Amino acid sequence: MRPFGCSFLFAGYDEHFGMQLYQTDPSGNYSGWQATVIGANNSSGKSFLKNEYQKDDAPIPTVEEVSDKKLRVRTNINQYKLTRCFARSLCLLQGLKLAVKVLNKTMDSTGNSAEKYELFYMKFDPDEESCVKHHVLTEKETQVVLDAVEAEGASAGDS
Repeated sequence: MRPFGCSFLFAGYDEHFGMQLYQTDPSGNYSGWQATVIGANNSSGKSFLKNEYQKDDAPIPTVEEVSDKKLRVRTNINQYKLTRCFARSLCLLQGLKLAVKVLNKTMDSTGNSAEKYELFYMKFDPDEESCVKHHVLTEKETQVVLDAVEAEGASAGDS
């Protein structure tokens, strides 16, 4: 029996699977995910993700489409891996809104204020020396995402 067990959820990138979440638990098991939830009410969050998270929906773009977006591919990065990574990723705002929706579904809170959330994202940028960038959203940026989720919910309620 382990008296102080804890789970970790951390984000990372590898050239085979692209962006991914990695989870460890107190028993020593580990796993990789495209989307998952840990902590209180995780079953509710996972159920929500099963319904809302759409993986691999986008067609894999051709090298020409990637070039059209003015992405300079570094010579040491395999173009297949790069296009595969693009196909598996959500648009940034969609991903942030999905994260907020999961938090809203699982938190024991009623108000939507930016002080209650800490959001961050990671992105792959082949133009930079260190290709994976991490950004913690400011309170203002977080409020923009919260407002977008609220507006989406209001428009869904109108229909």
